[in-house]
Amino acid sequence: MEAGPRRATRIVGQVFRVLQEAGSVKMQDVQSTASQFIHLSVSGIIMPRLLAVGQPIDAPAHAERAVDVFLGIYSAGNT
Repeated sequence: MEAGPRRATRIVGQVFRVLQEAGSVKMQDVQSTASQFIHLSVSGIIMPRLLAVGQPIDAPAHAERAVDVFLGIYSAGNT
C-alpha cells in the first residue's frame, strides 16, 4: 500500500501534469515540482510547531501565499 509523502507527491504530480497538459503551468519535472510545492505549503505551518515558536499560525493565509509563490514561478505566462 502506497502511503505518506510518496503518495501525496504522486497525487499532486498528477494534478500538475493535467495543468501542464492544459498549458496552465510550465515545469520540467512534475514530480520534483510536486514535492517542492508540498514542502512550500506545509513549511510555515509545521516548522513553527517543531521549533516551539509560540505564535499563532494562520494556515489559510499561509496556504494562499504558498499558492501565489508557486504560480509566480510556474505559471505558463512566466518565461
